[in-house]
Amino acid sequence: MSSSDHGGNLHQYPIHIYWDSTHYATIQDMSSAQRLNYLIKYNPQGEVQWCNQIYTRGSSEGSNRASAVWERNCLHGNYLYLNGAASYYEENGALVYFDNESNYLPHYQQERAIGFFVKYDKTTGAFVNSGIMHAKGNVWPVNAPACINNRVFALNTSGESENNQVTLTCHQLTTWRDDGLFISADTIQAVYTDIELSEGLVANENGYIAVSLTARAPVTFSNDVTADCYSPGLSSAVIALYHNPEFTQPFVPDDSVGIDEYYQNREREIYLYPNPTDGQTTVCGYMYGYRSIELLDLQGRKLATLLDSPHGTDVPEIDLSPYPSGTYLVKINFNRGVSVVRKVVRM
Repeated sequence: MSSSDHGGNLHQYPIHIYWDSTHYATIQDMSSAQRLNYLIKYNPQGEVQWCNQIYTRGSSEGSNRASAVWERNCLHGNYLYLNGAASYYEENGALVYFDNESNYLPHYQQERAIGFFVKYDKTTGAFVNSGIMHAKGNVWPVNAPACINNRVFALNTSGESENNQVTLTCHQLTTWRDDGLFISADTIQAVYTDIELSEGLVANENGYIAVSLTARAPVTFSNDVTADCYSPGLSSAVIALYHNPEFTQPFVPDDSVGIDEYYQNREREIYLYPNPTDGQTTVCGYMYGYRSIELLDLQGRKLATLLDSPHGTDVPEIDLSPYPSGTYLVKINFNRGVSVVRKVVRM
């Protein structure tokens, strides 16, 4: 596993970097030339068995840039799991994906770093699936993934970055189904915003998860347990151990593990702003995985499709200026088969 950030302007794309006569990594445009992330598996004789990579589409800078980078990795069973962070301006044609553009990372936060895990077959190197971390602000994975009975766990840091200065807001323990579907996110909150990077996350088949942190202030976990720092202002090691007996049983992948409730709670927060509006308004809230946005009259009859996007962002803007003054319904359709309806007044 490696990463290179010295691509330069190579002019003619695609470019292949060969590991041997048949295995290579691909630089396809200035985006992947800036940071090429690749995997190579060798046998004990030093021969390449397979290789793979993260693919990006876009330019090296500006509003259609794309970037992705590996952070941590682990082996579990027959699979290789990796954590990473990626960002791109999807609406301007940039993309971060695996194998082909059907396996893209959803970009649910505009102009934000997206934390993710990706799963590969360790024997063949083939991409299997991926999952993204649900958190506000920029997201940076800080440890190798951990696996228990068809669940994947990863610890990430959320925060803001400006002028190379990072302000951390919290740590978050994210849980996915092994097929990449999000289950839950538990927040680890510090009094200050300066939790240091985590040293690691360990999970075992007996249902225990151990997380080690370094902090300069008391740290509160999702069950309201607080770990004090005995030297205020100085770094202290904090080790948290969590046990869930359910983890000792094989996980049956269905949708009864809080996933629907999580989405429903987030979708209740969706609103339109400004409202009333003289024409332009924005759909605000958690818009991960929306498929289309429709305009209806008060009798529920469809007037128009305002937006139709297979990827979706969290801040779609819609234009009601072509329509007469009055009250309308805005219907947001999500990929998971549900819809949210909000009333809007066109002045």
